[in-house]
Amino acid sequence: TEKMDGWKGGRFHVSGLWIHGSEPNDRGDIAGMTGNAYLDPSNISAFDTYRLRELWFEQMFLDDKLSIRVGQIGLDEEFVCSEYACLFFNGTCGWPAFLSATVPSGGSAYPVAATGVRMLVKPIESLDLMAAVVEGDVGEQSTVNRHGMQFRIDEDEGTFSIYEVVYRFNQEKDAGGLPGACKLGGWYHSGQFDDLSVDAQGISLAEVNGIPLTHRGNGGVYLNIDQMLFREKAGADEGLGSYARVAPWLPTDRNPVDFYVAGGLVYKG
Repeated sequence: TEKMDGWKGGRFHVSGLWIHGSEPNDRGDIAGMTGNAYLDPSNISAFDTYRLRELWFEQMFLDDKLSIRVGQIGLDEEFVCSEYACLFFNGTCGWPAFLSATVPSGGSAYPVAATGVRMLVKPIESLDLMAAVVEGDVGEQSTVNRHGMQFRIDEDEGTFSIYEVVYRFNQEKDAGGLPGACKLGGWYHSGQFDDLSVDAQGISLAEVNGIPLTHRGNGGVYLNIDQMLFREKAGADEGLGSYARVAPWLPTDRNPVDFYVAGGLVYKG
C-alpha cells in the first residue's frame, strides 16, 4: 500500500485456485474425500471447482518486527510447515494428519482457508512467535464451501487457535554449523466433539446405536525439527537434510489420531 498511496507497512493479498482433476475426483472417492482415509496420498487432490484461496490484509509495525494479518487465511502456509517435508507428495507431509483428521472439515489448509486473524512477532532475526485464531469449521469443500466464499465466525462451531515458536539456527551467511529450525506449537479447538466409544449414557457405541457422548474442546502439542546433516560445500544449500515431526498426545476419547510421528530425508545436489 505504500507504493499506492503512502500507507506504510500495509499489504493486500488475494489468491485463487482452478482445481481440475480426473473422473475419480468428480466421484469423490479419492482417499480422504469420503472421510474413511486420513493419510491422503496426494497433496494436490481436491474437489473440482473455481475457488478463492486467500484474501487478507496485513499491517507491519515496529520496523517489521510485528505483523497482523486479517481475512481469509490459509494456516498451512505458515504453521506446522517444514522446509524439507513440503517436497514430498503425500498430503500429511504438509498439513499433518493429527490436524486434518481431527479438526472439523480438515481445518484451514489446502484447498480451503478460514476467516480469522494471525499475529507474527520477530523479537530477533532467528526467533518467530506466531498465533492465529480462525473459524472452527471451514466447511466441507465439495458442498457448503465449494468456492471458498464462506466468511464467518460461528459461535456454535467454536474457534480454532494455533500457537507456534520458531527458532532458526546457523542461518547466517557465514555460520559455521549446519542450518536447522525447531518449531514448537500447540493448538486448541473450542467446539464440541463426539466420543468415539461411548454414548451419552456411558454405554459402548459398539453395543448400542446411541448418541455419542459430547466433549467440549480439543487440542494438542507438536514439535517439528528441520536439520541439515551434510553440506556439499560451505555456504551452499546443497547436501543432505532431514525433518522430524511428532504430536505426542491428543485426547484418545475424541480423536481418531492420538499419536503422530513422521520423518524424512532430502538430498539436494
